[in-house]
Amino acid sequence: MGPSELLVNMGAGCSLAEFYPSVAIASLMRIVRDPTLSQHHTEVVQAVAHIFRALGIKSVPYIPQVCINYPHILTKTKILDFVSLSRSSPV
Repeated sequence: MGPSELLVNMGAGCSLAEFYPSVAIASLMRIVRDPTLSQHHTEVVQAVAHIFRALGIKSVPYIPQVCINYPHILTKTKILDFVSLSRSSPV
């Protein structure tokens, strides 16, 4: 789903504060699903963690979108990198 489709699907009540994280997370999840971009998965995890930290409680609507892709990330990312990342970047 592209940014324009995402904006239409979010409706007229959508603010830019909701739109930009949605587009960013959707784009990051596309990177995760693309096997040719597996070298970027660690950076995707870092970016998602940063977005969730910045949004705080407002990140709750995005959890299902991210969680459905995290098993794929875990199988493709080095477990040691992920463990060290999760310890250094609490969400």
